[in-house]
Amino acid sequence: MRITLPLLKPTIVTTILLITLLSLANFTLVYLMTGGGPGNATMILPVYSYQQSFTFSHLAYGALVGNVMVIIATIFSALFVHFSRERRQRED
Repeated sequence: MRITLPLLKPTIVTTILLITLLSLANFTLVYLMTGGGPGNATMILPVYSYQQSFTFSHLAYGALVGNVMVIIATIFSALFVHFSRERRQRED
C-alpha cells in the first residue's frame, strides 16, 4: 500500500501553517518554563523579542522582531485561508 504525497498535501500544509501560528503565540509557556534556554534550545521569536527589548535594552530591535512576527503571522494566515478555500472548492 502506497500513500502518495498529493493526497497528503492539504494535511501537511494545514499542519505546518497552524504550528507556525501557534508557535508565534506561545510566549507565556516557553518563557515561564525555560526562558529560552538551555542555551537557546527553546528560543522562539516572542521570547527573543522580549529578551532583546527588556533584558538587553535594545528596544528598537525588539520592536523590529515583533513587527516581523506580525508580518510572518499575516503571511501564514493568508496562506491558511488560501489553502482552506482551495480545498473547499475541490470538495464541492
